[in-house]
Amino acid sequence: MLLRKYTLPSESGIYTVSRFTFMRIEGFNFSILVSLAGAALLMLPLPTFCSLIGFLLLGLGFAPIYPCMLHDTPERFGKEQTQKLMGYQMAVAYTGATLLPPLLGWLAAQTTISILPFFTAFYIVFMLFGSERVNRIMKQRTAQSEMI
Repeated sequence: MLLRKYTLPSESGIYTVSRFTFMRIEGFNFSILVSLAGAALLMLPLPTFCSLIGFLLLGLGFAPIYPCMLHDTPERFGKEQTQKLMGYQMAVAYTGATLLPPLLGWLAAQTTISILPFFTAFYIVFMLFGSERVNRIMKQRTAQSEMI
């Protein structure tokens, strides 16, 4: 019960932020851009207050991404594929949440913690390119199915 007391505010924050963004691809791309702005603020040699704003933007940008992806799965890939693809999305999300923090910790131990914004920006850009590639493939498939 004690653990639940501390996790409830963070869970409600994720859902509240998710409601403020539009649950579509546009919301996903907007969230990516907000996260990228946060990473950029962390990269720049600015006062500590700006770093705080950078972390805030990272959190606000990342919060709705997972719900947006799950919400859009039936529309993007069809209802018959939804269950399987949501399972893949969850598996990849949990794998990333398991492997990326230790990887960052190891890299920071080898170098310095100042690689955090670059590490984060790399994965934000990777996620954006991956999403845009899927969008392009889905548009091509839709165009091909309309021609038939």
